[in-house]
Amino acid sequence: MNELTGCEQALMSAKEIDNIFRNKMPVLEIAKEVEAQSREFCPVDTGYLRDSHETVRINNNTAEIRVKADYAAFVEMGTWKQDAQPYLRPAVDKVVKETNFQGKLQLLVNRVKR
Repeated sequence: MNELTGCEQALMSAKEIDNIFRNKMPVLEIAKEVEAQSREFCPVDTGYLRDSHETVRINNNTAEIRVKADYAAFVEMGTWKQDAQPYLRPAVDKVVKETNFQGKLQLLVNRVKR
């Protein structure tokens, strides 16, 4: 009977790994975290740019972070008159690093090995 329990645990872990590879991770939650970080990194003058962020679920595997301020790209990328003040790219980098997809995958693989 113990073998069956071990097999069941391995099967459950295999399904979790399959979900990671099929992009069934909590996409909307990750996008919302990027949005929150982006708001923190966002330069503030009037607050409109920071307050114009919105996260929208497109489907199970896709979410978009929309910044409605019409000048958002100019702030992020800069212009010939204004230096870039990136807020979205650093937010993505921070969340990807903190989310640690590779580390989570290794934990699941280790569970399967038990």
